[in-house]
Amino acid sequence: MDIHLTETYFIVAHFHFVMVGGMLMAYLSGVHFWWPKITGRMYPEGVSKLAAVITFVGFVLTFFPQFILGYLGMPRRYAAYPPEFQVLNVFSSAGASVLGVGYLLPLLYLTWSLKYGKIAGANPWQATGLEWQIQSPPLTENFVDTPIVTHEAYDYEWLESKKGSECLPLDSHTVAAQTAETAHAEHEHPAFLRHHFESVEQQRESATFGMWLFLLTEIMFFGGLFCAYLIFRNWYYPAFVAGSHSLHLWAGTLNTTLLIISSFTMAMAVHASETRVRKALIGWMIATIILGSGFLCVKAYEWHDEWVEHHVPGLNFSPRDFCTEPKTTRTTNSRSIWRRRRRCTSRCTSR
Repeated sequence: MDIHLTETYFIVAHFHFVMVGGMLMAYLSGVHFWWPKITGRMYPEGVSKLAAVITFVGFVLTFFPQFILGYLGMPRRYAAYPPEFQVLNVFSSAGASVLGVGYLLPLLYLTWSLKYGKIAGANPWQATGLEWQIQSPPLTENFVDTPIVTHEAYDYEWLESKKGSECLPLDSHTVAAQTAETAHAEHEHPAFLRHHFESVEQQRESATFGMWLFLLTEIMFFGGLFCAYLIFRNWYYPAFVAGSHSLHLWAGTLNTTLLIISSFTMAMAVHASETRVRKALIGWMIATIILGSGFLCVKAYEWHDEWVEHHVPGLNFSPRDFCTEPKTTRTTNSRSIWRRRRRCTSRCTSR
């Protein structure tokens, strides 16, 4: 079965059934579910249900015929196909048009609801999640005080018992703001302590963990790049020898230095911003901009030189130039280097 369906339209249909039917449908569902909480406005439910039906019909009509086409042997990535596949392809094209209408409708009525939709209230769906126990749209930090959860995630009996007795002033911005000021006064933090940390030690531990996690991902990313470089350098050594003549070591060294120094100046600018030292902030930012501009100038010089030498991929690209002698020939050329270059030249010519 796998051999029969490989590289056919069955693969296209299978992929899109997973991505559109699984991911995109879930995304649209989430948008419609949390839209009242995000915006504080309701959208027309009747039109939204119609859009859901249209989207589903268009989705099935678009991709289900492709399963049949793949089973019948129609290959993918071809601009033309035999006449016997015409009917199913027309069905798929028509379904794509229907699917487009299904995508367009939510864009229209969700945009319309931002101004003309009725006020949603705190919990229009009568849901039990914590986000539905606060006003819509929520406050900047969601909760004035840390909520104490006393019920399960889907305990609708708890919701019925809470009707008529709101725990928070969900629709009163004034009372909520007063409560927030009181809570802030009771739990006043130092200026450098972020609001979502209880203590300086917790903030320091979180920052340390985040930095180590960042360094680990950087090591994995650049380690993969260096490993790939070493592997390909070992496999295609003559090509790397020939290509090395077009490198500008001084430019790479200078740009690396500029990057390291600009990282330091940017970190100092962030520190100046946190400590509210305006003059230091402006100075460090200017230094960062100057260093960044210098980096871009060096890169512009490199790319201009690569373009002149026909080493930039595109219409001006000439890979054979990598296998030619460098402009400044060396006075001492060993026989082994000459043989490697001859092999490289023969490879490029044969390609």
